[in-house]
Amino acid sequence: MMNMYIFLTKEGFSMNIRIVYCSKTGHSKKIAEGISKALSVPAENMSKLTGPVKADLLFLVTGIYGGKCDPAVLTLIQSLTPESIGQVALVTSSMSKGTQTEIKEALTAQGIPIYPEEYRCKGSFLFFSLGHPSTDEVQEAVEFSLRAAKSAEAAR
Repeated sequence: MMNMYIFLTKEGFSMNIRIVYCSKTGHSKKIAEGISKALSVPAENMSKLTGPVKADLLFLVTGIYGGKCDPAVLTLIQSLTPESIGQVALVTSSMSKGTQTEIKEALTAQGIPIYPEEYRCKGSFLFFSLGHPSTDEVQEAVEFSLRAAKSAEAAR
């Protein structure tokens, strides 16, 4: 069964918004749930998706692990088409300072527009950088998501 969500959110957006996360450590899930509450859109675990992903705006929330994205994210991207996705906004937690280069290249190869900003926050690993992402960082991700949604709505 394909999930299609069209919401009039708390912020007044009337478009199909999806929030999909891939989380090995729980950080991406934490961030996705914060965005979910702000936009009144369910956060969906990528590993539990069924059917094609369709959205005017897709928030892809994931981490960078050892300098790379999770291969499952690239597999998901290969299933996306410009007809099914209006735009992707990237939200990343990572111990490194890199960006989601692999994901951006894969989306570009699929012809899928990418929101020009990428939200990045610090992640933690084992006992390094404990407490990240912090409450403030989740709030920054929420503010980023609101800007991206307003931009996508204005472009429709």
